[in-house]
Amino acid sequence: MTVGWGIVGCSDIVRRRAADAILAQPDSHIAAFFSHSSALADEHAARYGGRGYTNLDALLADEDVKIVYVASPVERHAPETIAAANAGKHVLVEKPMALTAAQCDAMIAAAQANSVHCAVAYYARWLPKVREMKRLLDEQTLGTVVRAHVAQLSEFNPAADDPKIWRVRGRAGGGALADVGSHRLDLLHYLLGPPVAVWAACDKTTHPDWQSPDTETVFVRYASGTHLTLVCNWNTPHGVPAWELHGTQGSIVSDPWNAEPLTILGRDDFPVFESTYPDNAHFGVVHDFARAVIENRPPEFPAEQGAWATRIIEAAQTASQTGCVVELA
Repeated sequence: MTVGWGIVGCSDIVRRRAADAILAQPDSHIAAFFSHSSALADEHAARYGGRGYTNLDALLADEDVKIVYVASPVERHAPETIAAANAGKHVLVEKPMALTAAQCDAMIAAAQANSVHCAVAYYARWLPKVREMKRLLDEQTLGTVVRAHVAQLSEFNPAADDPKIWRVRGRAGGGALADVGSHRLDLLHYLLGPPVAVWAACDKTTHPDWQSPDTETVFVRYASGTHLTLVCNWNTPHGVPAWELHGTQGSIVSDPWNAEPLTILGRDDFPVFESTYPDNAHFGVVHDFARAVIENRPPEFPAEQGAWATRIIEAAQTASQTGCVVELA
């Protein structure tokens, strides 16, 4: 007997990774798809298995669906997660968790009230290089980590008829910070611990017609004392991404999202960690969540962890609007 997944939203990430990750998980099968488009729902059901629905309540009433994977635009994450939890379904929701911290809290409360699991699909926490970074930091191999610098620089300018246009327009449009920066913020929370203060500048420098920024700079101070600068742009076609962690006894300069070897600058006494990148990066988070449901245990990283990235993004937006530092409780 395998656990059935109902996928809400026939999005790009479902086709690129999530559906195949679920099918590769030996204890899982896909039971259903929901889309407002009957053609999309039926097409995905024919390709991956299960039934196609155009009514969310019908999918949630499907007894074969034990886990709901919410892969819709961000503005739908909170209401669809809450509806699934109220229907007694466990929920794995795509990133970022929601539009606001208040929505995240409501999602967590719904899961707790209905005794179901909820987690966010921040898959990078399962990458081998990330686990090695976490081990090195926990063992204080870098000494005291005083500085982190991450730059996510690229060009993204979707046409008006591009299905991804929602990323820069409408309520869900949060810019590169929310779309790809959220992954970086989540990993830094995993590696560095809780943040305590945020300041930011978020501007429409080259795309005044967008509802989201195209140039974002965020400063985060962590409880540990570490300072982070996170730079996100969607108007830099020749930008070079960066991932740097600097401590008093060594530094890591290596992007977690590639298979390049991991070395520690300034520490010749540590061997090179030969990294690998999985064929399907979503498999780790899918596998853990399925096993958590089957074993009746919490997922390794419950939604309370995944909500932190949204809290920082919301704080950054507020800081940019007010010009003030936002303290995080």
